[in-house]
Amino acid sequence: MKIQFLIKSLPIALVALLTVSALHAQKPNKTTKPADQATMEAQEAQADAEMEKSLKLNPSQKAAFKKANDDYKAKSKQLKGEKKEEMARMRAERDKARRAVLTPEQAKHYDEIQAKRAAHHAERRAHKAERKAGQKEMKHQKKVEKKADKAERRAMEATDGGDQ
Repeated sequence: MKIQFLIKSLPIALVALLTVSALHAQKPNKTTKPADQATMEAQEAQADAEMEKSLKLNPSQKAAFKKANDDYKAKSKQLKGEKKEEMARMRAERDKARRAVLTPEQAKHYDEIQAKRAAHHAERRAHKAERKAGQKEMKHQKKVEKKADKAERRAMEATDGGDQ
């Protein structure tokens, strides 16, 4: 009797398991990083331009919109800096509290672990900086190529226009 129940419930359990795993796989990844700063700024600028066009803003209104955006960015940047300082202070407090409960041997090992973490973090930052520099160089190269293509097209159009 129990075996028959298990045999009948096995396909249902498999379907439920597959459904749950499929739904879980479709959840958005919250660890993905936002677009790089330049892309975000370009998207913001495009959205602002579209809004200005859609609202049919006059020049003084456009200037006021730009000033509001600039003020917002400045305040946002300031808050980010203050938040970083606060986080550094909190990390120092946490480090002090941790050290207070450690034996000298544990404190030595703790320092080694922290040094390894700091080295790994610095390595990751350096790698990120290298990657950004490479991306910036590629972007610059594409821009140069685009300008060259545009100049070549203009030259071709000029020669085609002169033949007619």
